[in-house]
Amino acid sequence: MAMNRRTLVLGTGAALAALTLTAPVITYADDWVLLGSQSVAFVQSRAVIPVTFLRGSFTHIQLRVSDNAIYINDLVVNFTLGQASTLPVRNRIAAGTRTREIDLPGNRRLIRSVELLYRSEPSRAGRARVEVWGRR
Repeated sequence: MAMNRRTLVLGTGAALAALTLTAPVITYADDWVLLGSQSVAFVQSRAVIPVTFLRGSFTHIQLRVSDNAIYINDLVVNFTLGQASTLPVRNRIAAGTRTREIDLPGNRRLIRSVELLYRSEPSRAGRARVEVWGRR
């Protein structure tokens, strides 16, 4: 009986090892960087999140929202060389969720600030926390 248990344990271990060796390994590149965040009040309709050039250059940005839902009309991304790009979002972002990856025009760009043009929902009170993340 002890021999059968040992055989079962060894056989199961060998099967798990074989499965582990043949299963595809999924890795996620840690290329998202927090560029800045701000708690925005619903009595306003615009907020500017400064970004230091030391964060590097980016190809995409993404917004992550907490504390309250918010409706983002547009983002104005200001780059270090004086150019700006208005990116339409036009979407309600629920608390605890994020936007899609938003492609920045051109190659990797140094960002100076991100301007949020937003509106509150009529039934909402308080503030929403908005984080801007950049992808290299």
